[in-house]
Amino acid sequence: MMLRRAMMAGASGGVTDPYWANVVSLLHLDGADGSTSTTDQKGKSWTFFGSGSALDTGHAAFGPSSLLLSGGGNSRVEAASTSTDFDLSGNYCAEGWIRPASIGNNAIITIGTSNSERITIGVSSTLGLYLYTASGGSGAVRISSGAGTVSTGVWRHFAATKDSGVWWLFLHGALSGTSSTTVYPSGSLKAYIGAGAVSDSLFHGHIDEGRFTKSVARYTSAFTAPTAPFPNS
Repeated sequence: MMLRRAMMAGASGGVTDPYWANVVSLLHLDGADGSTSTTDQKGKSWTFFGSGSALDTGHAAFGPSSLLLSGGGNSRVEAASTSTDFDLSGNYCAEGWIRPASIGNNAIITIGTSNSERITIGVSSTLGLYLYTASGGSGAVRISSGAGTVSTGVWRHFAATKDSGVWWLFLHGALSGTSSTTVYPSGSLKAYIGAGAVSDSLFHGHIDEGRFTKSVARYTSAFTAPTAPFPNS
């Protein structure tokens, strides 16, 4: 399968996203140091929870800041409500950047409604980057990059895409593997950043540039990790 290019040159020499109409959420996570709010370029509302979740100007993949999560105190960011924008029944892509401060079993992004109905993109000391899916009483890790592939204090791009029923997981542009599992939720779901669906597996470190794209699998082969913030158009 071919790589679906995430960006293309605009007429004025800038960068545009050919799938902008399919983007349902884009979080640059830019703002003042210590802020507990952020702007979604697609207008969604997100809520910061816990005393250990705030924007931090000390580290960023791009821009002035990123989201810093303490890994404790229920620190996480959630979409304000469930939405079919997070429906996983068709093609999909969830991606962003991480800079872990520690690695245990930490959720980066979860989409679902409960631990038994979700997908989670996470990091683990034994699995590296992984994709876990669950639905209808069945759940398991479907893809992982392997121990030692994710390091603390280093920015790395991650992406999970679903294309024609096949899941693809990428770590900094390298393909970690694929899965044809049919075990995942669909319909009106909620997105969680830095946590599982019941505020577990809390992420410790920085997260930047979160993007959710519906009906498009942006990547289906190895690619070069983005070198600039995701475009706003």
